[in-house]
Amino acid sequence: MLAELQVVGEHLQEASARTLGLHGLLDWLQARIAHADPNDEAQLLRLESDARRVQIVTLHKSKGLEYPLVYLPFAGLGTGRPDSGRHRTVHDGVRRVLHWRIDKDDPVWQAAGVTAKQDALAEDARLLYVGLTRAQHALWIAAGDVTEFEKSRLASLLADLAALGARDEVRVVEGPAEVPPPRLPVEYEAAIAPARTASRRVAADWWVYSFTQLAHAEGADPLAAATEADPGGEDETPASDADVLPDAIATPVAQADPRFAGSRFGVVMHAALENADFAAWRDWQPDDPAPDGQADVIVGALREGGYAEADIDDGLAVLVPLVGQTLCTSLPEGTRLADVPPDARRAEIEFHFAMKPTGVPALLALLHRHGLLRHRTAFGARARLEGLMTGLIDLTYGHDGRWYVLDYKSNQLPAYDAAAMQQAMAHSEYDLQALIYTLALHRWLRFRLGDRYDYARDFGGIRYLFCRGLDLTQPRSPGVHAHRFAPELVQALDALFAGHPREALA
Repeated sequence: MLAELQVVGEHLQEASARTLGLHGLLDWLQARIAHADPNDEAQLLRLESDARRVQIVTLHKSKGLEYPLVYLPFAGLGTGRPDSGRHRTVHDGVRRVLHWRIDKDDPVWQAAGVTAKQDALAEDARLLYVGLTRAQHALWIAAGDVTEFEKSRLASLLADLAALGARDEVRVVEGPAEVPPPRLPVEYEAAIAPARTASRRVAADWWVYSFTQLAHAEGADPLAAATEADPGGEDETPASDADVLPDAIATPVAQADPRFAGSRFGVVMHAALENADFAAWRDWQPDDPAPDGQADVIVGALREGGYAEADIDDGLAVLVPLVGQTLCTSLPEGTRLADVPPDARRAEIEFHFAMKPTGVPALLALLHRHGLLRHRTAFGARARLEGLMTGLIDLTYGHDGRWYVLDYKSNQLPAYDAAAMQQAMAHSEYDLQALIYTLALHRWLRFRLGDRYDYARDFGGIRYLFCRGLDLTQPRSPGVHAHRFAPELVQALDALFAGHPREALA
């Protein structure tokens, strides 16, 4: 077992230079297991020497091959086959003929049985010949008082043991089995190391974290989040025409059909957007039906989400305008999702990035200093965060040389103007989610592009689309929350998670 683990460890060590982190190494190992090839010598257990290597092969597979020593331990076993089939296929000398058992006493059926038995005996004889002719130096066969020996093809060959024993190249051993020869000496004495005893304490704070887990941790004041009115802070970029959204009329929004609300509907809406053909919606206008083929995508998402057939048509009527408004709304950078080519966007990017031991007080101090999560004083009982941060980004896209993170939201808000959306972002701590997504993409771009990447120049920001509030009839649609975190915040958070708290404070 130890040898097998050593071989696996060597392969993992070699693969680590070609994979991205622990998650990539695990993906590589799973792919190798799924596509294991028993004929690939590189995937077989490597031995220190081939001297004691034994290959077990079938007689069919051994055709055309030779081996120094050959053992046929089961050649003397009978090969009786039960005759319970309902049909037989035999060769009549010209072609293969299929016979069905209509009457077991039918002479044709019985004759086919005799022919099938003769064919089987001939095949057994051919296989035995293959086995007897594979050895280069010596061949061992076993026969005698074994099951149905008299029915085996070997029985007739061993009928005259005395004559066989008289031949110089044949040795007949009668009686009980011989005492096995002594084992070969081991090539070296390997001392078995004593079992190690764990002496270090396992860090209880090492975990796989996510935004949802942090947001649900105790330590937040919901009332403070709901009433926080000042969205400012050092992470606010200077206001510009591209960043400021006009206030929508703050009128109460009609409540959605309860069948098409909540987390289940949110998952369905995300699936419809993930699988939509963006380009097909370019010419869509409010009150238009879904473009050709896109209704099937939406219906498929509804069915996958568990909606009953009776609700499919109503769900389609709700989702078509949501998808159409989302893909055709003009974004602050001057494009629409429907106009972003497929090679400039990626949906549902899963990420994992490492976090060195990070004190929660230091993390909250950094966030508060930049105007984020001012209502939060802790993340549960944890004194520090350490491990992996994971998440799934709805959409990442590039436009005009800059990269953007986009998240779809199906929340029902009383209004979708800038203030209402900022309040919703603070209340649900979406600003923390946006910052985590920003850091994930920032680290990935830096890893892939190296010195060619600069956050201040190449990162366009985050876009949160509150899909129920989008309105193509307005010159600047409400429901679009656009923001870009200051480079100082992103770099400080990156340094903090990388285990450099002093750089984070600089």
